[in-house]
Amino acid sequence: MKIDIKKGLFSIAVVALMMPVSAQAEGGGAKHYMKMMDTNGDGQISAQEHAAAAAKRFSMADTNGDGMLTREELKAAKTMKKEHKGMGKDKKEEDHD
Repeated sequence: MKIDIKKGLFSIAVVALMMPVSAQAEGGGAKHYMKMMDTNGDGQISAQEHAAAAAKRFSMADTNGDGMLTREELKAAKTMKKEHKGMGKDKKEEDHD
């Protein structure tokens, strides 16, 4: 199996760009990552589970479905991250009221 290092690193960057948002918006941290990515419930995240999460995030960012991310799609993903991050703060503030 041939591995495209650039594509792999790019996928990791997309995950890094988008994953913290959902974790923060939903109460965050390692516990949320584990719940989100540990699909077999063994308390560990395998390379396959991590890759599946990366693929999901990549797919979400790839709005035109061509298997490639453009600068515009990356900018949109970054904007979505900022918007979700703001919603997470609002939700936390509401929870404390």
